[in-house]
Amino acid sequence: MLFEILLVLLALVVLGLLAVAALVALSTLPLSDLGNRLLRQLGLSGPSPGTRAPGMRATGRVVRGFRARPGEPAARGKVFANGETWDAVADPALAAELAEGDPVEIVYGGELQVTVVGRGPGEPPRS
Repeated sequence: MLFEILLVLLALVVLGLLAVAALVALSTLPLSDLGNRLLRQLGLSGPSPGTRAPGMRATGRVVRGFRARPGEPAARGKVFANGETWDAVADPALAAELAEGDPVEIVYGGELQVTVVGRGPGEPPRS
C-alpha cells in the first residue's frame, strides 16, 4: 500500500517536471515568435524590436504638443508610433506648426527618444 502511494507520487512529480520542461521548450522555440506576432496583430503586444532600430524612419502622431523652453535648441513633446508613446524632440520652427493628433515623420534615436523630422505624408502646413 505504501509502495503504491509512493509510486503514484513519483509519477505525479515526473509528470509535473515534464510539463515544466515542455513549457520552457515552447517558450524558447520559434513558436513563441509566432505567438508574439499574433499578439502584435491583435494589439496586445508592442512592436517587434526590428521596427524601432536607431536611425529607422517611421510615421506617428503627436500625443502631447511640443513646448520649446527658452535657450534650448529643440522643442520637446510626445509622439505615438508603432504601438508605443515616445519622448520626442523637434526643431522649434516645426514644433510650432504641430498640434495634438497631427501625423509626423520620425527617426528613432539611440535612447528611448525619437526626432520629428517633418509633417506626416499628405499633411499641409498649418497657417
